[in-house]
Order: sequence, then structure tokens, then C-alpha cells
Amino acid sequence: SQIQGREKFLKVIEFL
Repeated sequence: SQIQGREKFLKVIEFL
């Protein structure tokens, strides 16, 4: 879903 992609992006930002 679109939300999944958004959550993944947020996760990447948190990782940085």
C-alpha cells in the first residue's frame, strides 16, 4: 500500500 512505502521512508530517515 501507499502507507507501507511512506512508513519505509520514515524508517530510513530515522536510521539516518
